[in-house]
Amino acid sequence: MAPFPSGMMSPVVDLFLREVWKPIKKHFGYCLKPESKVSKLAKAADDLKENIDLVKEKIKLGELEGKRPRVQATRWIDGSAQLVEDESCRIKNTYDGRSTHMFGCSWNCFFNYRISSAATKKRADADVFKASTPKNDSIFSLLPPVGRELPLPPNIVGQNWYMKEIAACIKQGTTSFIGICGMGGAGKTTLLKQLNNIFSCAAETHEFDYIIYVEVGQQQDLDMVRKNVASQLGLVIGKDESTTFRSSSLYNFLKERKFLLLIDDLWQTLDIVQIGIPQVDRTQAYVEELESLIWLQSLGFTVDDSESLHRILNFSNNSLKFLNVQGVEGLQVLHISPSLIGIMRAHQLEKLMFRGMKSLEELLIGETIVDSYWNFQSLDDLILVDLPKLESIVWKGVVPHVCLPTLRFLVIYGCHSIKTLTWIKELPCLKEIYLIDCDSMLELAADDEEANTSTAAPSFPRLKLLGLSQLGNLQNICGGTLYFPCFQRLLVYKCPMLVKLPSGLLTEERVPLILGRQDWWEKLCWEDSSVESTLFPFFRELPASFRGNFVDVGNALIM
Repeated sequence: MAPFPSGMMSPVVDLFLREVWKPIKKHFGYCLKPESKVSKLAKAADDLKENIDLVKEKIKLGELEGKRPRVQATRWIDGSAQLVEDESCRIKNTYDGRSTHMFGCSWNCFFNYRISSAATKKRADADVFKASTPKNDSIFSLLPPVGRELPLPPNIVGQNWYMKEIAACIKQGTTSFIGICGMGGAGKTTLLKQLNNIFSCAAETHEFDYIIYVEVGQQQDLDMVRKNVASQLGLVIGKDESTTFRSSSLYNFLKERKFLLLIDDLWQTLDIVQIGIPQVDRTQAYVEELESLIWLQSLGFTVDDSESLHRILNFSNNSLKFLNVQGVEGLQVLHISPSLIGIMRAHQLEKLMFRGMKSLEELLIGETIVDSYWNFQSLDDLILVDLPKLESIVWKGVVPHVCLPTLRFLVIYGCHSIKTLTWIKELPCLKEIYLIDCDSMLELAADDEEANTSTAAPSFPRLKLLGLSQLGNLQNICGGTLYFPCFQRLLVYKCPMLVKLPSGLLTEERVPLILGRQDWWEKLCWEDSSVESTLFPFFRELPASFRGNFVDVGNALIM
């Protein structure tokens, strides 16, 4: 038989090597070298893990700048992490836990084949994931602008500082409204347009969903403003729709979104609620701003409800000394307790004022069980003004002279329902009392029948000045026999029912100065005529210009 030509054998050999021998060699190698396959998978997994950590770090840094990662980037991390943490670890752990024989080898060919095959496949998957690692320009979303860029004049001079300050306030989010005021031609419109352009860039770099720029003009046209706002939001509002419907359409669209409204050419008050612009809850923003004022010592505020009052009183500032609470609506009982004013806040306050609470009927201080450290140990001044329905100040679980150990100045002005202030006579440091325009006041300090005289603090031990003005029903300053060892001056004005002075005003050591109208002095009744003759040289008539307000009373007593 003639031999096959060599030229015909070459294709057959190539076919055999490619289709038969290489697959056999590959699968045979699975049985002999599982360690090499698992080792290569571990290296590929480590390389992929480095890429995952790098992308995660970029996303974290980007989110701090307000950028939003693409869904594809987060999915790549989830898929890669699952491959690295689950599959590669499972294969390696399975291989490490195999049964070995002589020289540390495993002769279980089926196991070696299976583990090598799985390692090779997962290594290929890891290489695919590594090759598809998101690049810098594909990690974050490229969202459309959130507003329209407006043309600006060239060579703007002198506005950089103002622009940076306002932009910083907006980014901090602690201010709901910012006004830009100035003469015509000062550059207010240019400054506003610059702010518009800053915040109208790509959405991934800012927190706003929409930037709205409107011009109002001298002749306000709310319908035109509403239409302008709707146009910038991409809303279509029909011409035949009612004003209420148009406003509600804007309101319902904006209430769940973050937006920046820039209003130019504003000549008078603009009712943005009527336009359909949602009002924001400013309380939390104000609290955050207050917390940033580390050295704040004086604070006055008006709130609409008791919840807002509680939030403001509990902000974490440690240096507040003067607190003025005003205008809490609908509150009948104000409970001053450790839960409302904590121990640290109570200790640091030096002046406390409550005013303008039209519905307040009771001021409750303390609670059933009170920490012995809770008191107002530094409070000098307590001022209650314009509380027309306040009937009583009630002490619960605390006693006045322990709770207010340093109080020296008390003002009660325009509290028309309160009748007596018996608790004040035990205050150890009280020096000045001013009671003005309290229609229902009957007696400054009534007899306290339940008081334990053996343990009670001495009455009015340091009182020096007492001003009583416009108390139409006041009949008595104090019941019983009380002594005023430090008393210096008494002022009485428009107290027609007060016809008797307490005997304790006159002591052997000191005779007080008494200020009032001549007709009031002449109507006074005296149990002992010698007292009248002793006090008369110390009586001073008030001038005709005296009006009885707090300033007049204070000036008269101090002079």
